[in-house]
Amino acid sequence: MLYLDTKEYEEYRKFRWLKRLISNKQLTEATELLSKFEGSVLSKQLFIRQFISFVKIKINGEMSDEETINALHKVIRMSKPKYEECKVAGYRLTSNEISALIEIASRYFSNRQESKAIVLTQAIIESRDRIRASEEDKAIFLPALMSNLSTMLGKVGRYKESLHYCNRAVDISREYNNFRLVPLLLYNAATSHYLLGEEKCVYKTEIIRAYHCAYAMGQYDVAKMIKKSAKAELGFIIRDA
Repeated sequence: MLYLDTKEYEEYRKFRWLKRLISNKQLTEATELLSKFEGSVLSKQLFIRQFISFVKIKINGEMSDEETINALHKVIRMSKPKYEECKVAGYRLTSNEISALIEIASRYFSNRQESKAIVLTQAIIESRDRIRASEEDKAIFLPALMSNLSTMLGKVGRYKESLHYCNRAVDISREYNNFRLVPLLLYNAATSHYLLGEEKCVYKTEIIRAYHCAYAMGQYDVAKMIKKSAKAELGFIIRDA
């Protein structure tokens, strides 16, 4: 940052904004900004070229899961030529590499390779102390990683482990002052408590908190989903916020 001139700093701001669009899944806006950013001064740097390659894959809606995974492995090998998935926990990962690995894990899971997705996500979390990323990036990645892992574990019936990562994710969200995922985490926790056969007072309290948190944060679609799920799956009605 200290060595950027005025033009480079403007390009850096575009880079940060593009990262935010991708994080928020605003792919149409990301596509428009990418066309302006791709020929930037900063794009000569390996880190930025790698990021651009990742974004192109992310916004490409025509690639199969297998094609996407292979392409993302090539993106990671731009900075780690000898990359091996079994060694992820020991790597010092950059934000680009983490983004690619999160997407790979997601594709594994949707392609019925649940165990590979879970092991990979756990490995990224284990590398936390060695991550080479800004605090801003960590505030985005770490809660998301643990939220993803809790969801995966819940979907394969590993409810105690899911609950463990829900609690860790809430703690990480507090640590980094990033509460965007808290409503879904509370919902995951409530569902895990319910499926573990715990008392109604435990999961009812958490799912009501999840609903009101989502509503207060303006996540109305999430609030609607939680309210509908509470009635259909858990057997009680949440009053309107």
